[in-house]
Amino acid sequence: KLKCNGNSLEHLPDEIGQCRQLEEIICSENKLVALPRALGTCKKLRILLAQNNSLAMCPPTLADVSASLEHINLAGNPRLDMIPKKIRGDTELILWVLRLHRDNE
Repeated sequence: KLKCNGNSLEHLPDEIGQCRQLEEIICSENKLVALPRALGTCKKLRILLAQNNSLAMCPPTLADVSASLEHINLAGNPRLDMIPKKIRGDTELILWVLRLHRDNE
């Protein structure tokens, strides 16, 4: 579990991808503008909480762990409007994005 919320972080290191057993990332309330592409190698990632940052997109590699993800929260990232192409067919994720935009209007 990586819990680094509320620390004014501007980025997470790419080395996070070496944490093959990582199941939870809680990085809310920071200043993140992007999530590392290396998240796609964290095959056991179940929870990703990155709300209230400055994210503009999800890395396409996030689709590589979509099968293990049980909970993802990226609310409060007003610039976020990119969904990885590989997971655009995921109805639950599409509904989440619609709720996100409704809540930010």
